[in-house]
Amino acid sequence: MRTTAPTPMRLLRDSAIAVALTLAFFPRWVAAGVDRLRAFLLPNARLAGAEVLRRTCQRRDLRRRLFPKGSPSSAAMFAVGWLVLSSYTASGSPSQESCATGKGLPGYDCQVMSAELSPSTGTSGEWWSGVQRAIAAAEYQASETEGGLQAPNRAHGLRTWFAPTGIRIHDRKIEGRSGLAELSLVGIGRGSMLAPVAAGRVTETASRVEIRRSGIVEWYENSPRGLEQGFTLQARSQGEGSLVLELTVAHARAIIDGASVVLISEAGRRLRYGDLFAEDAEGRLLASRIEVANPHLLRLVVEDAGAVYPIVIDPLITAVPDATLESNIAWSGSFDSTSFGESVSGA
Repeated sequence: MRTTAPTPMRLLRDSAIAVALTLAFFPRWVAAGVDRLRAFLLPNARLAGAEVLRRTCQRRDLRRRLFPKGSPSSAAMFAVGWLVLSSYTASGSPSQESCATGKGLPGYDCQVMSAELSPSTGTSGEWWSGVQRAIAAAEYQASETEGGLQAPNRAHGLRTWFAPTGIRIHDRKIEGRSGLAELSLVGIGRGSMLAPVAAGRVTETASRVEIRRSGIVEWYENSPRGLEQGFTLQARSQGEGSLVLELTVAHARAIIDGASVVLISEAGRRLRYGDLFAEDAEGRLLASRIEVANPHLLRLVVEDAGAVYPIVIDPLITAVPDATLESNIAWSGSFDSTSFGESVSGA
C-alpha cells in the first residue's frame, strides 16, 4: 500500500487534537505537571531564551544561522523567543529590548536598549556561565553562506572567508566582496628551492577550519584573541637549510613593526601578523621568524634541524591601530632581537 508523508498542516492538526484531548480528560494531572515543570525550568528557560534572543538581535551572523532565509520555522522560532523575553521582562527583569523586524528578521539589525541580564534566584551560577560561554563561542564559529564558508570575529571587527587556496579577510560590518587582505600559501621548501603548493580541500568544525593538502594541513582557529593561522607539516622536506613557507599577500602591503608584520589594506586599515610560534612533536620550541621578501610576499622561516615531525608553525592575525614601521625581518616572540637586518638562531 502506498503511503504519503504527513503534511505540516496535518501534523499541526493532529498535535492540536492530542493537546485538546489531554486537557479535556486529564485537566488536574496536566495542571499539576505544568506547575512542577514551570517551577523547575522557568527561571533558567527565561534567562536562556532572553539571552539567546538578545545576542541574536545584536549579531547578524548568529541571526542568519538561527533564522536562515527561506526557513518555514523562522517566524515561529522568533515568536517563541520574543514571548520568552516578554515573559522574562514582565516578571521584573530590568532588561528591555526592541527589534524592528521590517520584512522579516534576516538581514535587519536590532537596536538593543537594555542592560545585561543577570541570573535569577535559584539559577546555578555555573550553569549560567556555561550558557554565556556557549553563546559567545558560537559567535566565532564558521558557517556556510551564499558567498561561501566564512567566520566573523566580533572582537577584532573582521570576517574571514575560506577558499581552497587561502583566506580573504574583510571588515565584519561592510558588505561586499572587496577585502582587507588575502593570504595564500604558495611555496614550501628550503632556501630558495621551493615547491609550489596546490589548492587544498576545505573542511570545518565549529571555530576551526582546515585546508588539507598532501603532507600539510593549513588550519585556522577563530576566537576573541584573533584569527590563529597554523601549518602542520607531517614530514621533513628534502634539502638543506632552513624550512621556508611562502605566502602571497593581495589587497594589502606588508611591512615590519617590531616583532610582527603589519598588513596595510588598500583602504588604510591595518592587521597585525605576528606572535609566531613553532614546535616539534616533542614540544620543543623551534627558532622561527617572519621575513618580508617584498610588500606582497611573506616568508615563514623555521630552523628545524633535529626536529621531530610533525611540526606546527603558528602565527596570529589581529586588528591593530596605526603604527610606524620599518625593516624587512620580524622575529617571533622566542627571540630577543636588538636590531633589524640580522638573523637570530636558537629557540
